[in-house]
Amino acid sequence: MTETSADPVIARVRVPVGPVAAEAGWVHHIGEWWPLDTHGVHGGTATVVFAGGEIHEKAPDGSVAYWGTVTTRESGERLVFTWHPGRSKDEATLVSLTFASLPEGGTDVLLEHSGFDSLPDGGAVRTKYAAGWPGVLERYAAFMAARD
Repeated sequence: MTETSADPVIARVRVPVGPVAAEAGWVHHIGEWWPLDTHGVHGGTATVVFAGGEIHEKAPDGSVAYWGTVTTRESGERLVFTWHPGRSKDEATLVSLTFASLPEGGTDVLLEHSGFDSLPDGGAVRTKYAAGWPGVLERYAAFMAARD
């Protein structure tokens, strides 16, 4: 089956902590594990945070790149935010994370990134994120495992 820009990117990872800690690790510690050197607007010397319902990256010179806005946050269950790093808010896509407790312990983190079909270059953007999200999730999982 051929994927199109209308298809969401879906990626998942397991982390060795409970759902509340998994969601908190994403929100409160994103600046410690996000690969800004390869997946940032301002490069590896910048910082990224969730603050005031927004996600933003700040460069050492003080310039700020807004990445998105939190639309839903259900502690330990679900986190949804618009997503537009390096693009205007008018070109936002949507990222949804769900955190599900596993019977053997830990949490299954499911990421669904959608909305590419509304972008003029949606197919190319989707391809980029389909290649990038698995590595980002692996960094997140390694960070969470080190904290466990």
